[in-house]
Parts: sequence; C-alpha cells; structure tokens
Amino acid sequence: IAFFLQTNAVNAGLEFSLASLRRVYPEAPVYLLKDGGEPPFVDLAKWIGAHAVAAGYQTHLAQYKYPHNFTCEGHLERIAAAARWAEAQGATFLMIWEEDTRLSRAIQMPPEVDLLTQGNVANTHAGAWSRTAWL
Repeated sequence: IAFFLQTNAVNAGLEFSLASLRRVYPEAPVYLLKDGGEPPFVDLAKWIGAHAVAAGYQTHLAQYKYPHNFTCEGHLERIAAAARWAEAQGATFLMIWEEDTRLSRAIQMPPEVDLLTQGNVANTHAGAWSRTAWL
C-alpha cells in the first residue's frame, strides 16, 4: 500500500496524522504533494520519509481562481501521477490520505475491487485504487 497526500500547509494536525500513519506503516511509500507553488515540503518529507512534489498551481476547492479552477480531471491527473509513482515503488494499492485522518491499525484485508471510495458528507473523495484502475 502507498499513500497520496495533497495539502497546502504544514501544521501540527498534519504532523500528528502522518506520525500515526508511520507507526502502522513505517516503510510504506508516501507521495506528498504541495498544492500550489514551489518548493515542495522537503523538510516534512525528509522527516516522514516521503516523496515530495510541488504542483505548479493550487486547485483547492475554496479558491476557484481562473485559469486554474478545480476540475475533476486536474485532480485525477495528480492522483494518477501519484499512482504511477506508487506502482514503481511496488505498491498494489494507493490510498488517498487526508491531514485530518489518523491510523490506529493496519488494514486487515485488501478490498477486492479496483476502486473503493469512502467519505462523509463534506469529504466524499477519499478512496483507494488497485493498480488495474490506473493502467
């Protein structure tokens, strides 16, 4: 399993969330995408053992600024890039990680699907993909 995290700021909640991930999956590949602007979060990536990448522009849902409005296609392109990277690291599954998430134990059984999504009313895009979904 590999993890994809897109964020635009480092804070204590994010650090706590990533620490919980590392306690359970100390060696799992983590693709850390800074949403908008250079440089990527190199210090955080070094601390957590992640691959740091910076997007050329911010697509946060609250921004909606022309010409880089949030689009499903643009967001999925970022996830696809992370998925290709994760596959090169040997991962079979990619999980979208959110900074307000914590992990208390390992996933007990991988899903037998190509796409699994779970979320709440405000966050319905969290999910996991098997490698066949991004080929």
